[in-house]
This record gives sequence, C-alpha cells and structure tokens, in this order.
Amino acid sequence: MNILVTGSSGFIGSHLTRALRERGDRIVALVHSPDKAEALERTGVEVLQGDLADTPSLEGIMDGIDAVYHLAALRGEGRGPREYYRKVNVYGTRALLEEAVKSGVRHFIYVSTVGVMGWVRKLPATEEHACKPEGAYHETKLEAEKLALRYHRKEGLPVTVIRPTITYGPRDDGMLYKLARLITKGRFHTIGSGENRMHLLYVENLVPALLNALEEGRPRGETYIIADPEPITLNQLVSLVARCAGAPVPRHHIPVWLARMAAEVSEASALIGVNPIITKQSVDILVRDRCYSTEKARKKLVYRPAHTTEEGVKETVAWFKEHGKI
Repeated sequence: MNILVTGSSGFIGSHLTRALRERGDRIVALVHSPDKAEALERTGVEVLQGDLADTPSLEGIMDGIDAVYHLAALRGEGRGPREYYRKVNVYGTRALLEEAVKSGVRHFIYVSTVGVMGWVRKLPATEEHACKPEGAYHETKLEAEKLALRYHRKEGLPVTVIRPTITYGPRDDGMLYKLARLITKGRFHTIGSGENRMHLLYVENLVPALLNALEEGRPRGETYIIADPEPITLNQLVSLVARCAGAPVPRHHIPVWLARMAAEVSEASALIGVNPIITKQSVDILVRDRCYSTEKARKKLVYRPAHTTEEGVKETVAWFKEHGKI
C-alpha cells in the first residue's frame, strides 16, 4: 500500500514506519524539518515537506495515497498560546482530512491519546466514558478526534481513532526515560503512597494494533483504547526500573500536598520565563489511579498484546543502558 505517515520521525512514528517498511509498503513521510527529512530519506522513506501550521503546504500531498496514519501534533503544555495548539492540532488535521477526501483515501487512522478523557473516576475506563480533557494539548486532540469522526459520518471517509496510554520503548524520551534517569541519578522520590495504578503501553504492543486497524474488514468510525495487558503500581514500576538499571530502589516518599505546593510555585516561576521543574499535571500523572479497558480493541481489532509491562520495561531500560542514555 501507499501510506502517508505524519510524525514518522517521532518515537511512535519511527517504530510504525519501520514495521510498515518491513511489510513492504511504500511510505511517504510528511515532515517540516530539513534535518529530519534527510534522516528519513537515508532509511528509504519518501519525504514530503509540509507543516501542519501552514495548511497551504499540505495541498496535494495525498495524491496516490491509499491510507494515512496521522500522529504528528503539538504535544505537551506551554509551547505557545492555545490558538497555536488549535492551528496545529485541529486546523492541520482538518486540512489533512480535506486532502484525504479529495484524493479518495481508503483509510485515515488518527492517533490520539487517552489524555483526552481526563481523569476518570470509575475504573477501568472505557471508550464510553465522557471526555473531560485538561490543558491545550488534550483539549485540541479531542477536538481533532471529533473532527475526524465527523468526516467519517458526513464525508464518507473511513476513519479510525486510536487512543494509546503513555507509551514507552527503545528510543523513548518520555515518562519512562525521565523516570529511569532520575532513579539512576538517585534523584527520584515517590509522591504519595505509590500504590496508585498506572496503565502504560509498550510500543511493540501498540504497533501491531495500528497495523491491525489498517486491515480490510475492521470496523471504521470507531475509537479504541490501547494499553498493556495489565496496569502496574507506581511502586512496582519504580522498583522494576531500578532493578533493571542496577540502581538502588528509591525509598523516600513525599506528601502529595507538598508536591502540589511545589508545583504551584514552579508553575508561577514560568510566568517570569523560568522553566517549571514540576507541574500540577506531572504530579497528577504520578499520584492518580488510572487504568483502562482494552476489551473493545481485543474484540474488534483483534488486539493481542505480546508483551507484559515487565517485559517491555526490561527491554526498554536495557536499551537505555546499551545506548548510554542512563
């Protein structure tokens, strides 16, 4: 197949692109950075220059394309005003959807995040839970989700929405990488009891789910949560990472109220141009109890995660060590 991938130079995108190339698909990558374009071209991927924030640059990019994986987005918080997040995450997605309709694309797979659901009290969370996102990133990702599904209903564009949980694996520079670095430097302190559950996702579990979504016969116009087989407590995760890294297991715990107070002070410092060391959102990630149901994906996408979280973390931390990251 001829497949357009946005965000192919990113963490998840690079793993997906490799898997698609191994299948024998022709991959076209949408990139806006010349440096990333050169790196992708060296791997045999075709590159198109374009910028989600510059919608005219996206015109005609889907000529001859059969399917689209849209992963690119402005992530995190504090990277610009909210309207800029909308420009990239919503207007950029709308431009891609328009091009997909015009070119007769057979499937548009939008990769979102469980973060659009906000903090869910009734666990495990399912796709049916009401979404209450917090922050510009999650709010605009939800807006783009709804937009994609609207194009499915009104324009007949086959769309699938995938909501991964926090994803980790080789080449990861996100939550697990930061946790491993803090632990190996002896600078990690658990906030609260550490008995809250976290539901992570090994990238080698996610990629097969993304490939399954592409197959003919899978339902379109659906949203799926993808996560590892079981959640893990923060204490279990910290202990596992420490053992894999050959570091002492952190024993010190910080009261939640103290961490939240520190986050408020740190975020206030951002107003004068100082990078916040800790944020209220990062505190929530480490203390909230959250787990998700993948039952719908198991039934309709035939999602069969091949790795447990313990296996995925061991392989990931081993990669960090092998490549001098920790």
